[in-house]
Amino acid sequence: MSLTQKQTADIAYQAWRSLASQEVVVLADINVSVLLQLDLGFFFGLDNATAPTGMQFIVQKSYKTTGTDNWITVESIITGTAAATAIVTDGIEAIGSTVIECGASVPAVGDEIFFKGGITTESEIRAVKARVITGGSETVTLREALTYAAAQGTYYTKAEKFARSYSTMGAARMRVILNNAYAASSPACCARVDQSNLEGIKTVNP
Repeated sequence: MSLTQKQTADIAYQAWRSLASQEVVVLADINVSVLLQLDLGFFFGLDNATAPTGMQFIVQKSYKTTGTDNWITVESIITGTAAATAIVTDGIEAIGSTVIECGASVPAVGDEIFFKGGITTESEIRAVKARVITGGSETVTLREALTYAAAQGTYYTKAEKFARSYSTMGAARMRVILNNAYAASSPACCARVDQSNLEGIKTVNP
């Protein structure tokens, strides 16, 4: 008997969605009974100027296929609380844009900007590669081009994205909870979770 591995990458477990202050969302169960490993990508963005208090991603597993009393927390990930910089764009930014004209408030190189789309699922995070702070000619240059057009408006830094890998051996289900009630007076925000599976398929050798 041998074990064949197959990877299924970039599944949209939870597309970008808005979370109101103090909102908690329990995402759907993931069947991990045939998986060797589950990789999750976590994305977080601010869409207002309220000081962040930390939003929590809770990753849980269950060794049973049904029931709600057997979930075990594997990891708790809490986003940062540093104040964001607001960037006011001068106009509509087309798909493929990398140079963004903006007002006098210019993010630092390395900052991650959350561009919330008119349709929330068409939001994205982009890192600042360079900037110009000359009065009246301020711009930021993005490391990667925009996937979606960005309307003229105000966008915020302190976006975050990170990945984690979890062993699923012995587990039946896993899930993620989006907890925007981690701290009191939490501001509204947006979150997304991507999924990649590593399956193990048993085969009989001839």
